[in-house]
Amino acid sequence: MKAVIFDMDGVLVDSEPVYMNYFYEPFVRHNQDVSLQDIYSVIGTTMEDTWRILGEAWQPLKSLEEIQELYTHDVDEAFVDYDDLKMPHIKHLMHQLQKNNIKMGVASASPKETIKRVLKECQLESYISFYVSGEEVKASKPAPDVYLEVMRALEVKPENTIVIEDSTLGIKAGKSAGATVIAMKDNRFGMDQSEADHFVNDHMESYHLIKRLFDL
Repeated sequence: MKAVIFDMDGVLVDSEPVYMNYFYEPFVRHNQDVSLQDIYSVIGTTMEDTWRILGEAWQPLKSLEEIQELYTHDVDEAFVDYDDLKMPHIKHLMHQLQKNNIKMGVASASPKETIKRVLKECQLESYISFYVSGEEVKASKPAPDVYLEVMRALEVKPENTIVIEDSTLGIKAGKSAGATVIAMKDNRFGMDQSEADHFVNDHMESYHLIKRLFDL
């Protein structure tokens, strides 16, 4: 059996700009000497690591509890319409993979409830056999744990697995898990994608590349 495992943010949905704006607003409001580009370092991390990074960027430093408290009371909750953010051609790609009996899973650093919500709102649930959050494994990305866990659940070997990622941490995780990694090209966040095996601009390119790699 062969499988394709998707990261979520930046791969299934173009959610990163919304998240970055949400995280950046308090720094602007409180006249912190932090640029939007500085916030990009949270991309690909778990929520716990995101809060830690944001707290360390604040002057004076804020603890995990203090930074969470700040966002709870000082920032309006980000409104996210995930269906509106759905990546072009992702449903076409998944439909074609399903027709060719390619198993599919999701491995994301985001909370499990968020993954569930994204799949439901984007109407992708029927294509995904298994998904896991970085918060459910011993070590999140760049450790390979999330990808190895999905491979275990899908009963596929790393050499028969393609990972689609965008972040530096996610690409490292996919490579460490022994999979072939396709990177969605990043032209906005300055992510180092050099360890990826292949690069695509969109999921129509993903489809044709996967057809070639899997000899479909």
